[in-house]
Amino acid sequence: MTVHRDKFKLIFVFHISRDLYFSLLLDFYSSPLFTRIQHYSIYSIKCVLCLFENLTLNLPALG
Repeated sequence: MTVHRDKFKLIFVFHISRDLYFSLLLDFYSSPLFTRIQHYSIYSIKCVLCLFENLTLNLPALG
């Protein structure tokens, strides 16, 4: 559940501020705890963030 919780944290911060999202993501990658997470989880987080980025970009177009 730790990975899922971190995903939501990253997504939440990403929605607040793109710059803050990048900063937190870099801090998350360099964190000692992050070394315990498998590479598969890393790509999952990236994919989820990419999906949310696309959704965020499409929302203004929808009205």
